[in-house]
Amino acid sequence: MSFFVEHWEALSSLLLSVVAIGIAIYSARKTSKDATRQIESIKNLSKQTIDNTIKEVDSIKDLAKMQIEALTIEMDMEMKKYQVQAEKANEERKKLADIQQFYQMDIREMRMKDYQAEQPLRDLHYLAMYIEELRGFSKRLEQLKAKLN
Repeated sequence: MSFFVEHWEALSSLLLSVVAIGIAIYSARKTSKDATRQIESIKNLSKQTIDNTIKEVDSIKDLAKMQIEALTIEMDMEMKKYQVQAEKANEERKKLADIQQFYQMDIREMRMKDYQAEQPLRDLHYLAMYIEELRGFSKRLEQLKAKLN
């Protein structure tokens, strides 16, 4: 016991050093575990951010495809409109050429009156053709709208 009393200061200093080293080791381990958890959280967050970015890019691609399809439908509508107008003009040209083949003026005038009287029916026919085509375009647009939802 006298050994402890005589060397009390040195022993207490040694004991305190061992305790301090133990606390330092414990603190380093705890800090290391916390750092590892933080690194894993950052990895998970980064992975989640990448996944979200990929989804956004895919959504933007899909939207761009739909916009292109909508523009294509719009162009098809315009082209069909002019195609119907061209068909109408061609038919009228043919009918007028047929009328011009008659040499007798009274027959030509009679045919011209008939031609003019039939104008509303021809207009109706071509408008009906165009409306039918527009219905097809409308169906395509409805399908496109359904894709958006």
